[in-house]
Amino acid sequence: MNWNDVIVLLQANADNDYRDFSIKLSPGVTAMYGVRLPILKQIAKDVCKGDWKSTLMEAKDDSIEELMIQGYIIGFAKSDYNTLIKCVETFVKKIKVWSVCDTTVATFKFVRKEKEKTWDFLDFYVKDADVWNRRFAAVMMLSHFVDEEYIDRVLERLSTMSPTGYYAEMGIAWAIQGCYSKFPEKTKAILEKNILAKEVQNRAIQKICESLRTSKEEKEYLRTLKS
Repeated sequence: MNWNDVIVLLQANADNDYRDFSIKLSPGVTAMYGVRLPILKQIAKDVCKGDWKSTLMEAKDDSIEELMIQGYIIGFAKSDYNTLIKCVETFVKKIKVWSVCDTTVATFKFVRKEKEKTWDFLDFYVKDADVWNRRFAAVMMLSHFVDEEYIDRVLERLSTMSPTGYYAEMGIAWAIQGCYSKFPEKTKAILEKNILAKEVQNRAIQKICESLRTSKEEKEYLRTLKS
């Protein structure tokens, strides 16, 4: 399947009503077909049955769906770690919308086979000032590193990340919320220290309190920790 075939499938599965709904959630985005995520994932899986590398090389970035499919191809492709992480490095440069980041990064499960290498790989994105690079780093940690082995390192890293814009703030706050859902006591200790950036501290607490899994008593206490 080449990229022209991908475009034909996007056109065939376009849904104007879904497009109108989705575009409201992505400020600044105008190029969108309105194709639902399960269809985008299936297109990417079908690409991966053939010469996915060639298809990825000829890919265009003319719509949000085309970018998502590129990310899904990386997530679903069968290849060695070094090949796939280089594809990730190229792909991250194209992220300018939260949904492209968040919906694709979770599929990069190949990184779990080389977690320490990936941890070191993320260091650049954690420290870089670009808002999307920092969101990418936060969502990668949330998706692949919130476990017994890495939780302390994740919380330490998130605590030192200075948000460089709204979407970085929200990404880091979302990651903190994800840490809290699995490791509430460790994460609560970070919130109690109040070492997160003010915006992140408050947004993280808000997101934790919005969760149905958080008890009324927890919510009341956490709200006292807002900056």
